[in-house]
Amino acid sequence: MLIDGGPRSENFDAADFFILPFLKRKHIRHLDTIVLSHADNDHIGGLPQILRNINVHRVVDNGIYHDSDVCRLYKYLLDSLGVEHVAVRKPMVLDSTGSCCLFALQPMKDFLRMNPDDVNNNSVVLKLIYGDRKFLFTGDIEKEAEQALVRYGDFLQADVLKIAHHGSSTSSSEEFVRNVKPEFAVISVSKMNRFGFPSEDVIDRLGKMRIKIARTDYNGAVIFRTNGKILERIR
Repeated sequence: MLIDGGPRSENFDAADFFILPFLKRKHIRHLDTIVLSHADNDHIGGLPQILRNINVHRVVDNGIYHDSDVCRLYKYLLDSLGVEHVAVRKPMVLDSTGSCCLFALQPMKDFLRMNPDDVNNNSVVLKLIYGDRKFLFTGDIEKEAEQALVRYGDFLQADVLKIAHHGSSTSSSEEFVRNVKPEFAVISVSKMNRFGFPSEDVIDRLGKMRIKIARTDYNGAVIFRTNGKILERIR
């Protein structure tokens, strides 16, 4: 499974520079699932090139798209390649095979109905359970969606939390993070980004909770390995 495809611009495509070389190095020629958390360019940009170069069985997204060239190309490729497409419009089980389960927790039906154009807060939020280990991938949700997700209670708990919206101050509210209770927080963010991500408030909040932080601007690729029992960060 691949979640999001990074950005694309006139002179840069995250798929060509990072994702496809990584998949080739790992001898991965087929993806069971691609999940697009939401259609902002920094998440969808590399997916057309992935779809052109890798055999993909299924694509999951929230069904909300921008009026942009990259979104039009993405939808064209899904149709022309005959890729199975699942639009998450309410919480659902995406996979359940043995010791591995994948849930889409967001967008919620009521939230989507009341906020149909809120791209960030309607990000597809994934909970991956493998054996005893749990991972939560949050897209770019902000405090409003976090408040909705808190109703899951203990089911939100995860060993690894992908921090929402690149560490923006609009996300990672104290109530939400305390419900997740992660051991590790991963912040996907570029160096010297124009938004000043991650927010110092978010970093301080995570630090006070004694959560181990991994940042791609400092560490590059962040890699975890688990057999469903032992969880280790190997990079």
